[in-house]
Amino acid sequence: MQVLSVSNLFKSSKSNFYFGVLASLIVGLGLFLSFIQPGFIDIDAGIFSAVALKNLNNGGLYISTWENKPPGLIYLMQALFFLFSNKVYALFFLAMFGALAISVGVYLLYYKYFESLLIAVLFTTFSLAIIIQPQFFGDGLYTEILGAICILFALVFYDYKSDISNSNYFICAALAGSSFWFKEPFILAALVIAFLLFVKIKNQKERLWLFFWFCVPSIFFILLLFLNGSLTAFVETIIYNFSYVNDTSKTSFSEKWSLLNQFLFQPVFAVSIAFLVLLYLNLKKGKEILEIVFFILLLISSSGLFMLSPYSFGHYYLPFIIIFFIVFAKLFAIYKKEVKTVNYLLLGLVLYLSYNTIIDLRQPNFVYKITRYEPDQIAQKLLEHGDKTLFIDYVNKTEYYVKGNMVHHAFLPAPLPVHFQTNSKIGQGNIQRIWTEMNAPKADFLITTNTPAYFYWSLPNHYFYEEFYEKIDSIHKKDDNVMYLWQLKKK
Repeated sequence: MQVLSVSNLFKSSKSNFYFGVLASLIVGLGLFLSFIQPGFIDIDAGIFSAVALKNLNNGGLYISTWENKPPGLIYLMQALFFLFSNKVYALFFLAMFGALAISVGVYLLYYKYFESLLIAVLFTTFSLAIIIQPQFFGDGLYTEILGAICILFALVFYDYKSDISNSNYFICAALAGSSFWFKEPFILAALVIAFLLFVKIKNQKERLWLFFWFCVPSIFFILLLFLNGSLTAFVETIIYNFSYVNDTSKTSFSEKWSLLNQFLFQPVFAVSIAFLVLLYLNLKKGKEILEIVFFILLLISSSGLFMLSPYSFGHYYLPFIIIFFIVFAKLFAIYKKEVKTVNYLLLGLVLYLSYNTIIDLRQPNFVYKITRYEPDQIAQKLLEHGDKTLFIDYVNKTEYYVKGNMVHHAFLPAPLPVHFQTNSKIGQGNIQRIWTEMNAPKADFLITTNTPAYFYWSLPNHYFYEEFYEKIDSIHKKDDNVMYLWQLKKK
């Protein structure tokens, strides 16, 4: 058995490989627990989990419970809710899985490219300090995270391909084909991967198998939607998304570029310069041009998540940031010479300069303690009425569907502006539908803040809440709006 020692830190070996996997897990877990603990559920995850919870309780996805995202994350949450009784912890462990999967995934590629345990672990720590932070990772339950994991492990199977068979390529194709069922713009990166695999595989029969495995996830989800009677409604939702993106006022390209510069290029300025230098030198050498073009196209395609969106939320940039570090490592792997010492010294200098910047700007923290989740007074009240229904008007508190283990009453778990685009037929219909469903029968409980959501003023009765509900509790946390719990008045 090979012993881990200073002399083989720059070598590639089996013992080093597994030590690095463990190290990447420890780093990823420490960063994750520094800002995510059980019970931290943001707006998006609150909505997704509410839809999953209702769908688990005989709701019809895109029919009686509606969300304008692909079904990948919702079905995954639904499966976890079926397996685990405590839904808050189910979401927490799903988020933790995402962080650990990214940690291991990037390490596997760095280890392959750098062929050095020390450099791979250092670069893993360095890149994770940027990736796993609140600005991009949020509560760990974004659709972008799951889609990025699919693309990340597609690359792992691509680069760890056996010389004997193309089976890894088929797994790579299936993972790429899964990505856009979590977030639609991942289809750009998935197609780039599929094209490269098609070029790599020369046998026509195996190309057909490649196409088949790329389509397997889509066949699975389409079949699932069809069996649930949701396929037509899902197609209508996708059409609605296109109209919503085209008609919504957009963040300008210059502003998005400024944010990308702020999020990535400035904190890792030395790496950014080295990236451009390595790209130039590799193109000048003229070796492995296909690989270089593929990875650059993959990086460009991953920008679709923020470039095609009218918004510029931090988590939209996460896949691009992950791919950026992977492409940098790949460019280094292509360029390095037979004598690697000088290249590693230069890489060490680049990492040293960027580490200092990250410590100053990001101040990464490592925590290895899980704090027990305790429901607050409102969640506890809801848990005591598990067979009742809830409507959350205050969109920042959508987590209370899961925390209260209560199914949402109307077809929408929360009235977000995206659901009520007045210039679309579906948006106008949603206003009429939510009014109808809030009226008869009415939700047993209601959560609001000081003022109702803007959709409320489009309803025929501007005193609907006051007329039919009474306030029974409230919470006012520091730096947050007051939250009111209402109960349906007894007749």
